[in-house]
Amino acid sequence: MTLVRTGRFGDDRPDLVQYDKLSKSNAIYNLNNAFSTAEENLGITRLLDAEDVYVESPDEKSIITYVVTYYHYFSKMKAETVQGRRIGKVVGLAMENDQLIDEYETLTTDLLQWIEQTILALSDRKFANSLTGVQQQLTAFNNYRTTEKPPKFTEKGNLEVLLFTIQSKMRANNQNPYFPKEGQKIVDINKAWERLEKAEHERELALREELIRQEKLEQLAARFDRKAGMRETWLSENQRLVSQDNFGFDLASVEAAAKKHEAIETDIYAYEERVQAVVAVAQELETENYHDIDRINARKDNVLRLWNYLLELLRARRSRLEKSMALQQTFQEMIFILDSMEEIKTKS
Repeated sequence: MTLVRTGRFGDDRPDLVQYDKLSKSNAIYNLNNAFSTAEENLGITRLLDAEDVYVESPDEKSIITYVVTYYHYFSKMKAETVQGRRIGKVVGLAMENDQLIDEYETLTTDLLQWIEQTILALSDRKFANSLTGVQQQLTAFNNYRTTEKPPKFTEKGNLEVLLFTIQSKMRANNQNPYFPKEGQKIVDINKAWERLEKAEHERELALREELIRQEKLEQLAARFDRKAGMRETWLSENQRLVSQDNFGFDLASVEAAAKKHEAIETDIYAYEERVQAVVAVAQELETENYHDIDRINARKDNVLRLWNYLLELLRARRSRLEKSMALQQTFQEMIFILDSMEEIKTKS
């Protein structure tokens, strides 16, 4: 930058600069003179305006680019002067620092994008609707924490080291200090990392909560299967029981069968509460969106079918029993009439 502002390329080509026409108080004139002389005599394209350079903080990249053209020009002439080597060293260091800055900004952008994408993924609450599925999601989450995250944490630390290196090199090269733009500062990276860890913690809590819920649903489903199995066995056995008449062949036997049937009815009707308990568990599983609800509902419907069929058999047995009772009573009356007639005949 000193080279451009003062026209010191005249140290290498003193014949091109008319120092007696320069004025320390007129920097704009000096700069324009240097730019024009370089363009006319050296073929160096004028990339800058004096007004853009003669400011408190000129654009450093533009100046470096312009100075590099001088470096290349004098390099071709193999001007091995002390000033040329000094310029080459300064420009080389400036270019190296510029590359480090580009590397810092690229790595920072990539890391921040990864953080935001990961936060979005961790915030997803669409869990697998099964115990096995949630267990797999928890395993994937643990793999993220042990495999995917650690290298990113290392990258975060390396960025701090890289920024410190850049700033140290620029101070050593008398360059204006580099400050990352808003959103790419170390403090911005740290804030993003804090949000990542918050999302990670919330994801773990949600996963474990869903895991507990799925475990409870599996336990509830197992409880349903046990109850449904017992109800199916009991209902099937009682269907066989009420399908058998065995009323006897006289009024006394039928009357005894009627009393026994009343006891059977009492037991069976009392069993309805247990059947409804199976239905209630199935409804709870359906409300909780249990993954195997179709199988649960199919078995619940089978229990209800067995129950309703048992009630039909029970009502049909009572009907047959009542008919048998009426028939035995008719037989009894007929026997009584016949006995009465025999008694009348005997007396006659």
